[in-house]
Amino acid sequence: MLSKRAVGQHTDIRQSPVQNRAFELYAEGKISEALAVANDVVEAYRPNIIVLNLAAICHWQLGETEQAVSCWQRAIQIDPNCADLYINLGAILTDQKRFDEAEAAYRQAVRIQPGHADAYIHLGNVLKALGRLAEAEDCLHRAFAIKQDMGSAQGEQNVAVPADPTIKTTQDNVRELLQTGVSLHKSGQWDAAIIWYRKAIQADPENVVALSNLGLALQNRGKQLEAIECHKRVLSIKPDFAEAYYNLGNLYNEMYELDLAIVGYRQAISIRPDFAEAHNNLGNALKEMGMLDLAVASYQQAISIHNHSDIFHNNLGVTLHLLGKPELAVASYRQAIHINPDYAEAYGNLGNALCELGERDEAVESFLKATAMKPDYADALFNLHAILCDTSPASAIECLERAAGLAPHDRKIAVFMEMLKDYTGDTEFCKRPFIPRVPIFSER
Repeated sequence: MLSKRAVGQHTDIRQSPVQNRAFELYAEGKISEALAVANDVVEAYRPNIIVLNLAAICHWQLGETEQAVSCWQRAIQIDPNCADLYINLGAILTDQKRFDEAEAAYRQAVRIQPGHADAYIHLGNVLKALGRLAEAEDCLHRAFAIKQDMGSAQGEQNVAVPADPTIKTTQDNVRELLQTGVSLHKSGQWDAAIIWYRKAIQADPENVVALSNLGLALQNRGKQLEAIECHKRVLSIKPDFAEAYYNLGNLYNEMYELDLAIVGYRQAISIRPDFAEAHNNLGNALKEMGMLDLAVASYQQAISIHNHSDIFHNNLGVTLHLLGKPELAVASYRQAIHINPDYAEAYGNLGNALCELGERDEAVESFLKATAMKPDYADALFNLHAILCDTSPASAIECLERAAGLAPHDRKIAVFMEMLKDYTGDTEFCKRPFIPRVPIFSER
């Protein structure tokens, strides 16, 4: 599965406009043209990991896998301490079923950046393919623990609230056991909830609510493989249980098995056409697969069912922005903010789109609101620093330093901090094109 992870490095200022053109062509879906421009940059200037990463992605999308591998290996020679390069290399090696080499790449990524949750998820998937299930489960558990420590900074909300028991059984104590498990689950006591769900299942082995909630609790504990088996067991008992397909979709999405996630969401929707969250998460998976038009249609369907979801409108805005439609993205972000005036990520995304439209003053205002609502919002601080460079270099430097303190492992921020050290006392380093970071993407 294509990671498309962004990387950053200080580049020759002469190549920036040409390099930016390569990214513009890629965003427009003109892969061959983007690759040609990227190759021109590599040949004409000192190669850098940003353009080599882009060239590798283009080669991969064009089916030129060996050339892609070569580009990533060349980029790693330039910067052997960039974890994301190893993740991208591991992804294409996995796609080629070169699992041993992929494992080595992912292990190097976690060696460089032990707190990289995505690296552990990808490593877990490779280990699962190699039949080393216990090691795979341990990797997924580590990834979950890292994400929990991060406080779900990007607002991901893929896990459904446990269902309250509504199915009648002949065992008098099952309902009580379930209610105890649900209460513990909602309070975040997942290990205790798992015990009570298992007791309920022991009393009633075909209780789909207990099985479904056990799957959710196991997912919360980072035991994705066990959780998948729970939801599959639910479907073997009740094949029309839409929530089980939805939960499977969320699990596969979390594990970056997007093809399977899409199948799960579509199955859920076929059973419950008004399942707004399934339409939204289908859009999430389609977006990650690069199927942006289909993703837009899914978000629009989710909104038609539930028009008052700030997250649905934000996700639609992100995808419209990626499609090169910033005006429409602005409208979606504003609608998200209208529904939830405290939605910091929507303000950050709005700032990106406004900047692209040349509305720099409004963009600054949006970034300031985002950082006021969420002081640890490193992406908004980074974007704010970029837009302030021309008018207020001192403030720009302050924003960059705050962003670096909040996200010390963010490669792009680190690169600009290195530039700052190189150019201390000289504001020329600020005079570069504004390149918005990836918008915050919220999931439900």
